[in-house]
Amino acid sequence: MAIPTDKELVPALLELLLLNGGPKHELKSSATYDRLAERFGLSEQERIVTRPFKDGRYEPLWNNRVQWARNELRKSGFLDLEAGHGAWRLSSAGVVAAQARVKEALSAGVEQPSLSPALAGPERDVRPGSLTDVEELNISVREGGRRLITHFRRERVPAVVKAKKKQVLALTGKLCCEACDLDFREVYGERGAEFCEAHHTRPLSDTDREVETRLEDLALLCSNCHRMIHRRPYLSVEELRSLVFGRRMKGDGA
Repeated sequence: MAIPTDKELVPALLELLLLNGGPKHELKSSATYDRLAERFGLSEQERIVTRPFKDGRYEPLWNNRVQWARNELRKSGFLDLEAGHGAWRLSSAGVVAAQARVKEALSAGVEQPSLSPALAGPERDVRPGSLTDVEELNISVREGGRRLITHFRRERVPAVVKAKKKQVLALTGKLCCEACDLDFREVYGERGAEFCEAHHTRPLSDTDREVETRLEDLALLCSNCHRMIHRRPYLSVEELRSLVFGRRMKGDGA
């Protein structure tokens, strides 16, 4: 595969730091070269191709491209200039930009462990419309790069989610959050009709295997409760419901 263009490398580095940089969104500079090369499917030969400089030096073209991408992020204010020597860390603005990039890529239907078409490499599988049920992405909850996206992608299979909503509507006539009982239609009128997020109750992120999703594996949640469930330590729907209504009862008795 040809060495990626500068325009492909900038968002790729942004996403790499967000998804693989741990809680600080930080990686050692030496690690970024190999990780990005793997994402783009570069061969060992492509990684060591050199280019001459005016002073007679030779430097691997790949390393030079990655450094250029890093400088572009720095000029945009997306890198924390106070990171230690040899460390590349996203600034708060960089985190926001990376989150937006990831959400955009997911909404576009990229079904790969990596997120954007640039990161997906030669075997990328872009299926327009395959993520039509994406409503929001809480990227602050990470289960480690690939696992987060795998979990998110599997619980958002449109056909299964639609079938779940149809089943609940047929049984109850409305869609309510299973943790707090919020009914979007009751609050927002027609704008909130048939709106609810789907949460997978089985820990899909614990396996790399494809797992069949059954309707009983899905729970319908409002956006806030969905995020609370995924905040560590993770809670079950039942545990979150007990927490919510326990606090409501205390409030009513005050």
